[in-house]
Amino acid sequence: MQTAKELLKFIESSPSCYHVIRNFRELLRAEGYTELYEQERWTLTQGGKYFVVRNESSVIAFRVPGFDFTGFMMSAAHSDSPTFKIKENPELANALCVRLDTEKYGGMLMGTWLDRPLSVAGRLMVRESGRIVTKLVNVDRDLLIIPNVAIHMNRSANDGMKYQANVDTVPLFSGEDPDAAILTMAAEAAGVRPEDVLGQDLFLYCRGRGTVVGAHGEYILSPKLDDLACVWGCLQGFLSAGESGSLPVLCIFDNEEVGSATKQGA
Repeated sequence: MQTAKELLKFIESSPSCYHVIRNFRELLRAEGYTELYEQERWTLTQGGKYFVVRNESSVIAFRVPGFDFTGFMMSAAHSDSPTFKIKENPELANALCVRLDTEKYGGMLMGTWLDRPLSVAGRLMVRESGRIVTKLVNVDRDLLIIPNVAIHMNRSANDGMKYQANVDTVPLFSGEDPDAAILTMAAEAAGVRPEDVLGQDLFLYCRGRGTVVGAHGEYILSPKLDDLACVWGCLQGFLSAGESGSLPVLCIFDNEEVGSATKQGA
């Protein structure tokens, strides 16, 4: 049960792939791992523990054995999960409401996103002291919803539903403010000025908290379970593995949901 609670806490604190890697950084540093940087020359020592991050969304961690090793022992998972990505200039306003323009990211069960409290998390590219830096952001409140329509407006809803992403899964954002802007809200959540935001990688996430269910607590129910349970399991196995004569490597890549054809995917 304790392991399940730790997993659910990790998932709750990881609303985007960037938060997953932020959490990995903290966990690895707490275990004595040193961060390496791809643009620098590496000096590795026997018994050393290291990790390197790319794009703030993928990480490779490894330990150098204190004796000659005969191979590598590797585990891998991915930090991204199926979701909806916020498009540029996303506000879709009409006389009744403001919605956000999104696009599908990854292969998802679209129906599970409806009628749930949602919000937005990811990263912002921000101008700061003459440089461009990234800021993690999580609008930590129930903000959006993708609503179903009432049964009398769709009599065939229980006969099978084919969803069109650009029609049926556009989240409702505001009903009162035609000037509502998600980037302004995200900037405030990140503690930066909206005018300093140069770009964004923002995604929807489900606000529902993970829990344990079943007559005897046999099951875990949580968003992102398929992906981040693998991430958490690989991390725990990597950290707890003893000396084996192999060099242990943990790889958490990004973009598996969309084919991994990126510099931080695999």
